[in-house]
Amino acid sequence: MIIRDAYGVIVQHDKTDKSYLDGGDSCARTGIMSGSGSKENVVQFIISSEVVRHPYQVKFNKPKDTSRDNVVQFFFSNENDEKFRKSAHKYAESWFINKDFLSPSVRLYFYKKADYGTPAHIFVLGYLDLFLSTLWNGLIETESEKQQFTAICITMGPFWIKFFNKLHPNLEKNITEYYSGWRDQPEIAVALISKMKESIAK
Repeated sequence: MIIRDAYGVIVQHDKTDKSYLDGGDSCARTGIMSGSGSKENVVQFIISSEVVRHPYQVKFNKPKDTSRDNVVQFFFSNENDEKFRKSAHKYAESWFINKDFLSPSVRLYFYKKADYGTPAHIFVLGYLDLFLSTLWNGLIETESEKQQFTAICITMGPFWIKFFNKLHPNLEKNITEYYSGWRDQPEIAVALISKMKESIAK
């Protein structure tokens, strides 16, 4: 089940150790839940236009420790605050988040979340890369975690999530298994799958 810390932030927990409240993936979980319809305090994760894993845990409150996968999921949020869009734009204009490379499709996704306009070269390269990435994630590399790419496809529009869902052998199972087991956060899977179905129905 979803556990929150004293600040109301979603954290990873341990069923046997009640003191274990790990915020390493808090921004990712918050973004997915927000984008799926939950009301979350999203902007608290943004410091100087950059995203942190957890705004209050010292181990995770520095932008230099954030990963691409965390930031991609964070920007799935439905937040429309200027601080949020400014941060998305900052990431959209770079090829890296720390040591992690940003492909054209990920930059296209960030530009869409920023809503500031997309440069022509990213528009062209981004959609080409998105098409190829959908083939890769849907037909070849099907077993790895797909919540990040699902978030991108939902954001990019009904065509992309329909295409991805049609190609992948069992996207719902992939997402459910990721959030189940030791993570014990099945509610996040339910929320994301519900959002996916809503987009596919359009």
